[in-house]
Amino acid sequence: MKYLIEILLLLLLIQNIYAEEEIEFSDVLSASLVNLNSRFKDQNYKDFSPAWFDDIEIRTETHDFELRQQEYSLRFSPVSVWVRAAQQDFYESKLSLYDNDKQKIIADNIKILYENWLSLVIGQEIISISDSLKLIYEDEEIVRKRLLNMATENVDRFIDFREKKNDMTIDHLTFQREFAIIKNDLLSQISIDTNIRINSNLIDLEIIRKVIVDFKQHSIYIKSFEYMGLQIEKKLVNNELKIEEAENTKILDFLQLSYRGPHDDPMNERLNMTMALRLPLAGRNKMKTELLRVEELEMQNKIKAEEQEFIFNMNEIMTNIAVLFGEYDVMKEYSDELLEESGFLGKNLGTPANSPFWLISNKKNLLKTKLKLLEISKEIYFEYIDLLDAIGVFALEPGINYLEVLPDLRN
Repeated sequence: MKYLIEILLLLLLIQNIYAEEEIEFSDVLSASLVNLNSRFKDQNYKDFSPAWFDDIEIRTETHDFELRQQEYSLRFSPVSVWVRAAQQDFYESKLSLYDNDKQKIIADNIKILYENWLSLVIGQEIISISDSLKLIYEDEEIVRKRLLNMATENVDRFIDFREKKNDMTIDHLTFQREFAIIKNDLLSQISIDTNIRINSNLIDLEIIRKVIVDFKQHSIYIKSFEYMGLQIEKKLVNNELKIEEAENTKILDFLQLSYRGPHDDPMNERLNMTMALRLPLAGRNKMKTELLRVEELEMQNKIKAEEQEFIFNMNEIMTNIAVLFGEYDVMKEYSDELLEESGFLGKNLGTPANSPFWLISNKKNLLKTKLKLLEISKEIYFEYIDLLDAIGVFALEPGINYLEVLPDLRN
């Protein structure tokens, strides 16, 4: 019933997407989450209860192979309440580790989903600009063909131009092919028509810039999946150690009830009860106990190392974002200068302003600058996704579209 509901929900999402004729990332995210959750065949392990007995045995013994003297014994090896409690804690820690691993798998898939979607959104803008750039190259080719007969150096320039144009065309076709593959893979996984339009709404880069500055002003440490996994593994070792310690303090080893004949003489039949008590020796399970204590210390060191690695990764992400914004600002300033120059050329201020090569060069440089800005923007968004993944938001609230809504990175 659970999986039937998930399938119906997925079909409803797909139906709504087709009705809109344009797909948003929120739609893809919701459909993908339904898909991901349906892959995990979770069973109800929450009702686990530790056993009350380690072992129950029925024994029989003959006396000179005489059936009338046959002896029967029933032996119980009980589990102490302390051992049962430690086993329950160990089991719950195992479940926590499973849940953490499950969330890690889902978060990893969601991160890939974000990256692929960003590649689509920015990719279609790059294709649009590349189409315009291709037209400008075609215009330039027409102009250069007309000049071929005027001077010998024009032939060399034309050959050099054709090489650049061919390189641009190959890059353009390669990028279109990569874009189609990513789009097909992403949408086919959730059974959506690959011809549907992609909604290109993204959170503004300036908002990311401001929040990153605020983020750097706060002392923050949020546990990664690896950190949480180590914490749980440490707890597992600790619970296993508790089990061994509880076993060492166990006093009642077993309780046995015995019945022995002669069975045809009720007056001589015997019913005995045997109780075995264990002496609390320090050497019992000593090796395993000490090894578990050493393992517990190793887990503490791993947790400290994980914390240092987390902080290092966060600083690296922050540095990368700062450098990328610096590159973005420089390129944006250059783009504004080209726009200003374009306005100057449009006023027909005489030769050489009316030179076709000047006009073409300005348009080419402007479009190439836009392409470079898009490439830098893509890198910034990817670093932003790495940041979200590092602080665990894809696991805490996987259904939120963080390409439109910014998480509070200060808490």
